Amino acid sequence: MLTAPPFFRPLPVLSVATLVQASGSPAPHGVATVKRLTLGLPPSQSLASWVPSDHLKVLVPRGSGGGRRHGHRSGGGGSGGGGGRVLPVKPRSYSPTSPRERAGSLDLTFKVYAGGVASTYLDRLCVGDTLRVAGPVTPAIARPRRRGWGGAGGGQEKRRRVLGIVALGIGITGALPILVDELARGPGSGGGPDAVALVHAVRAAVEARVCADELAAAARGSANRLSVHRIASGEAVDGWARGRVNAPFLSSVVVAAAAGGLSAADGGAICERDGVSGDAAAASSPLVRWVVVGSKAQMRSVWDVLGGMGYPRWSTALYLKTIVPRGGGKAVSAAAAK
Repeated sequence: MLTAPPFFRPLPVLSVATLVQASGSPAPHGVATVKRLTLGLPPSQSLASWVPSDHLKVLVPRGSGGGRRHGHRSGGGGSGGGGGRVLPVKPRSYSPTSPRERAGSLDLTFKVYAGGVASTYLDRLCVGDTLRVAGPVTPAIARPRRRGWGGAGGGQEKRRRVLGIVALGIGITGALPILVDELARGPGSGGGPDAVALVHAVRAAVEARVCADELAAAARGSANRLSVHRIASGEAVDGWARGRVNAPFLSSVVVAAAAGGLSAADGGAICERDGVSGDAAAASSPLVRWVVVGSKAQMRSVWDVLGGMGYPRWSTALYLKTIVPRGGGKAVSAAAAK
């Protein structure tokens, strides 16, 4: 268990891997660098007690020189040499991408934004450096509530449960823990979906390298319940959809998953498709939940599309935000507060 803010623990950087190298192309077709840092934990420590919505807070020193100093000289505090206390910038949140049960280390995957304070700082870290982190950040009472699939009755127990996860660009890092958790639950009485359909929307094919190994591992243990549907907005890729996330594309994803068209010829490898497969009649009335992960603007755009398809956020999102009243009190879901 890591510490909670404002108590940040320094973790050593064990390795640095570049997953995607930035291209020299101008926007919108250019891609940004994506890196993975492996941070050391005590040998017996893991993130096994974390839930998919938990994330890390990373403390970033202010300024390239180690931070703006305040007060009198002191013997410690901060990453720079003497001269006072270092005032950091606002901590940034990241979702660990390593398996929760892995002991001794964790992976942090991030995209390097031009001019981004946190990402450019992380980009400069090397093996042997330390990064100050805390987590899980959200207290248990304020964690998003998993809606699940509703109670028995009304024919729901007979309907095929389909979870659609839309990961927009680097949002795949936040989608991955949810995907793994839902597959681990098992279908039916296990409380999980019968099918998980992941949509990964990127600009270029190279961006699909992010979390590719983790997705492959999830697929191997999914019993053919996982399908991956990729769509690229910046280039044509054989076997992928082209453009931005839209209603016809998402409809085809739901129909394919609801019809049970998830099995791959090699026995559980990730299946990529941009059209409809399986028996469309079996997809007439699936019970569908959605998870959308990306920037706030991206998520709003996708939820607008889903709402137009008859999947409003308040009733079909798998996770609901929890509102905790100031000064305490009973927590309520965001939907119930409206």
